[in-house]
Amino acid sequence: MEQIKKLREELSKIKFPDSLMEMVSGEIEGNGFFPGASGLYKNSKDLMDREIMILGQDQDTKKGFLRSVKKENEEDTPTWKNLIEYLEEAEIKLENCFFTNCIPAVRKNSRTNTGKSQLCHHKPIPKIKGHKKIRALV
Repeated sequence: MEQIKKLREELSKIKFPDSLMEMVSGEIEGNGFFPGASGLYKNSKDLMDREIMILGQDQDTKKGFLRSVKKENEEDTPTWKNLIEYLEEAEIKLENCFFTNCIPAVRKNSRTNTGKSQLCHHKPIPKIKGHKKIRALV
């Protein structure tokens, strides 16, 4: 869990527009996506022993996140239930996965935790010699 602690320290340096997103960090005790939870299924193995990274978009809405904190896990969320079913069907051991989010924050003013996050939009980036089209998710 030392690696998770170091990741949280690094994340604390990131600043988001206060009106859109709110940083979260470890308030969910059980299974769930990092940074709201540890991202380690049943806190079973060291982060460095994980073979697969499962990358989500953002943590949830503020309301949904607080519900998961109260329940001490994200196991009742549609994302978690559907993902776990898919991984088990694919015979991927959950203990081999690190569950994390691209945006380590919750949506403050959104009624839904699905669809494009408030911080996600496509912006063209400068053309690089030899490449015709490059787009970055910012």
